[in-house]
Amino acid sequence: MSAHPRPPLDLGSVGPAGPTEPLLRLALASAHPGGPGLFADLATELAAALQAPAVLAAVFDGEEPSHLQSLALCVDGELREGVDLPVTELPCVLEPGRAEFRYVAQGLRCTRLPARLAAREDIDACASHALRGSSGEVMGVLLVLDTQPVAGGDPRHAQAALGVIAARMAAELERQRTEAAMRAVALAVSAAPSGTVFDELARMLAAILHADIAFIARCEGGTPRMMKTLALVRDGQVVQGGRYALAGTPCDTVLGKRFQAYPQGLQQQFPEDEDARIQHLESYAGYPLVATDGTTLGVISIASRRPLTQVDRVRATLEILSVRAAAEVERLRADERQRRSLEDLRQREEQYRAVFESSLDGLFVWDEQLRVVDVNPAGLALYGAAREDVIGATLFPDSLPAGYVQARLAPLRDALAGRTSHLEATLLRKDGGVFDADLRVMPFRQGGRAHAFMVVRDITQRRRGDQILRDSEEQYRTIFNASVDALVLRSADFRIVDVNATYEAMSGFSRAQVLGLDRVLANPPEVSAEIRGLHQRALAGHTVRLETVLLRRDGHRYELELRGVPILHRGQPHVLYIGRDITQAKRAERALRDSEEQYRAIFNASADSLVLRDANYRAVEVNPAYTTLSGFTRDEVIAADRVLTQVDPELRRRHRAEHELALAGRPLRFEVTGTRKDGSTWQGEVRGTPMSYRGRPHVLYAVRDITDRIAAETRRAELERQLRQSQKMEAIGQLTGGLAHDFNNLLTSVLGYVAMAQERPGAAADPALARQLAQARLAAERARDHVAQLLAFSRPHRGERRLVTAADLARGALELLRPNLPSSIGVEFLPHAAEGAPLPPVHADPVQMEQVLMNLCLNARDAMGEHGTLRIGLAACAGSGHCASCAASLEGTRWVCLEVKDNGRGMGREVLDRMFEPFFTTKEAGRGTGMGLAMVHGIVHDHGGHIQVESAPGQGASFRVLLPAAEAEAGARTAAAADTSAPLAPLRGQVLLVEDEPMVGDYLHELMAGWGLGVILERDPLAAARRLDRQDDAVDLLVTDHTMPGMTGLALARHARQARPGLRVVLHTGNEAGIAAGELAPACVDAILRKPVDPQALRELLRGLLAP
Repeated sequence: MSAHPRPPLDLGSVGPAGPTEPLLRLALASAHPGGPGLFADLATELAAALQAPAVLAAVFDGEEPSHLQSLALCVDGELREGVDLPVTELPCVLEPGRAEFRYVAQGLRCTRLPARLAAREDIDACASHALRGSSGEVMGVLLVLDTQPVAGGDPRHAQAALGVIAARMAAELERQRTEAAMRAVALAVSAAPSGTVFDELARMLAAILHADIAFIARCEGGTPRMMKTLALVRDGQVVQGGRYALAGTPCDTVLGKRFQAYPQGLQQQFPEDEDARIQHLESYAGYPLVATDGTTLGVISIASRRPLTQVDRVRATLEILSVRAAAEVERLRADERQRRSLEDLRQREEQYRAVFESSLDGLFVWDEQLRVVDVNPAGLALYGAAREDVIGATLFPDSLPAGYVQARLAPLRDALAGRTSHLEATLLRKDGGVFDADLRVMPFRQGGRAHAFMVVRDITQRRRGDQILRDSEEQYRTIFNASVDALVLRSADFRIVDVNATYEAMSGFSRAQVLGLDRVLANPPEVSAEIRGLHQRALAGHTVRLETVLLRRDGHRYELELRGVPILHRGQPHVLYIGRDITQAKRAERALRDSEEQYRAIFNASADSLVLRDANYRAVEVNPAYTTLSGFTRDEVIAADRVLTQVDPELRRRHRAEHELALAGRPLRFEVTGTRKDGSTWQGEVRGTPMSYRGRPHVLYAVRDITDRIAAETRRAELERQLRQSQKMEAIGQLTGGLAHDFNNLLTSVLGYVAMAQERPGAAADPALARQLAQARLAAERARDHVAQLLAFSRPHRGERRLVTAADLARGALELLRPNLPSSIGVEFLPHAAEGAPLPPVHADPVQMEQVLMNLCLNARDAMGEHGTLRIGLAACAGSGHCASCAASLEGTRWVCLEVKDNGRGMGREVLDRMFEPFFTTKEAGRGTGMGLAMVHGIVHDHGGHIQVESAPGQGASFRVLLPAAEAEAGARTAAAADTSAPLAPLRGQVLLVEDEPMVGDYLHELMAGWGLGVILERDPLAAARRLDRQDDAVDLLVTDHTMPGMTGLALARHARQARPGLRVVLHTGNEAGIAAGELAPACVDAILRKPVDPQALRELLRGLLAP
């Protein structure tokens, strides 16, 4: 088309019915072939057709459409030079991806246009159309400027006109770009060096197609199918590739096809492709690499993070580059095959040389001149020469005998002629020595020429071995026949080849009868079948064993242990069967098994815990009793490498040493403390007995639980100690009772004579004498009370109880206590009564209660040591809390409280819990009996009372004795003597007094005679009995001592009842414990008096008994 402006087209004929002549002209213009002036011609045609002052065709520069580079610019019918303009300076420009056509009818006057586009100042309208490629890519814009609305104000006709020209321009742009790409591809293909061809191809591919990623990959075998990356360019950089699995990738869809493209949505279509996800890829295109023989070699591909455009251009580019890449892959394959071939050849050569050099046989290579051209080290060793002495030599010089030389060269000549020889010969070494050799000579070609290859094997030792073998066979035959076991040699087909004499004797068949047989004689088919099965295993190289029952020829059964050993006999596989008659051994085994079962039954049923330990001190067996005792399971005991019940390492070492003594034959016996699995302990008596178990030394340990026995022995020892203590206390009590009896006799005289002195008329007249006698009587009564305490200690039953005051009990105890306290211990007596009212009395045995207070005070003294304060308090109280010794509740009862309190060392909880137990004491040996508080508990509870205790270590102790308050009021006992000044009426009667103690008898005789009685004194009870028998004297009353030699007072009373019925009897004694209550009535005893005798009580008693 001409570049000169054409006459403007008449657009008036363009109507709504469709394109008319101007549009046809534009269509014809767009049909012209491409060329350098096509864009200018089309711009000029469009300006003329639309009668527009300016037409601009421009393309976007680069990937980012921010600038436009003009293809053609026609202003007022003239072509002007191209311009590069920012998109923002042009009116009515379409942005890529936006609308296809834009039309502005007016309003551009106020827009400042670039000077190169402004044909005149009155430009006010414009129309633009996108230059869009076949793939949809917007490549540029076609712009028309006018002073009035373009195409007469008809946007539809303007769009039609611009669309025709824009389509042709876009097609031309695509053609030019494709040609440029092809030129670049061709240049890349031709310029890439072979060493980096894949990297250069991938780099060029990425640059030409503006791809983020370009790569070339080669197929590899295996399952799953794998690809090896040959080149990878990512974001313009060559990076290291690797192997990847083909499955789940777009490359998998390329192989076997011509071309495959995924313009967008790549990750959605291939969700398993990790690379696509990691690189955020959106599009992909690939072309297969195909070998000249049609084999698929790999793939060449691109991928981008943007949608793919210009697919045809991409395909053409990939197709061109795939040819070069495929050729290079084929070249690589050929190079690899060649390298493998060379490597195989090298390896075969190395293998040949390795075999040649390492062969134990001598190897020689001879050429056509019968000279050695190669030899291995074994050949040199056989010949006895160095390599340089052998290479090039004949080894058979003329100096040797002619026959020898010819015989040795003949096989070589045969080999050169193509024949193989095998013979045995004697050869000479270089030093003149000889050796036997096995020769194999065979033809061999090397370098295209005939050679002879000789294998020389030294058989000198073999020949010696053959002789040895023959000697060995003779020895074998001798041993075979002399064996005490039955021997049967069978061939591979189970036929008997040989048997020995033992077999003949054992089976009953002769050798001649069994040779060649292929069965087991005189036995059921199943036995024969079983042995045949073992025969096959033995032939396979296994040693077989069988125990079975066979029949002799005569029908007798015998048990046989059969072993089959695979051997070679005369070069052939055979099986030698060795049979041993184990009939007797089996019987012994069954007896042993029965014995072991009995042992096992006894072992498991034993009540003692049994453990069997081996020489390494490990348990090999335990019985149920042991697992029950120890708490450990059988598996735990057997798996342990130590005694689980022993936690002390030193004790374990000692027992291990004793175990060694037991293994040497010495029985063991010792006692041990064991620890169970739960941590509790037990006492055991262990006996270790050495024994042999399954042919090895063991020690059987029998463990007997003696925990209860030891506890019983400990308890028995404690009871024995308590018994000895009780016996000692009983002896002390008996001694005390005897002493008290003697003292009572003395006190009876003292009290009696004092009383008699007080009754004399002169005593009343002398005040000083009366006071002195009263004090003497008071002291004697106090002594009497002390003796009563000794008697109370010695007698098991309680004494007389009466109404007494707590104050009198406390004072009496203090008077007895003071001599037993050191002066450094202070004593405070704190009598107390609420609101000044006197304390109620208690019904008690004064002697026992004083004993209670004495024990408590003496314990307080011992707790304080050399210094402290002892407080004794009295009070009336309502009950609260519980008793310390019996835990009974104290509520609801009125009590009189006697408190003994000290500031000594106090007591802890463990002492408080046990202090009332008999024989329990915290004092050192020899200082306490442990009976004090037990006696206190017994006396107090016998009186219906209770005990409360408060104490803590370092805080002293308080003992509160609570006695029930008496219902009736009673005055305290007065210690003053009765008024003796009043005259007393005389007594009348005859009294027989029997007393063996002279002092007491004289006193009582004088006392009663002074009262007006007639008194007959007998010092011998037997004499008194005879007097009663004679009936000579009138006797109104018998007063007798109880404890006398020859006859007791009770016996005399019973005699008096027989001799003189109705005679009144008074018995006096210092120890009521020796008289049972049931003995008084049968003896007709009217009254009993306790020594020392109170004169007033005696007078009142006699008055009552002698009253008419």
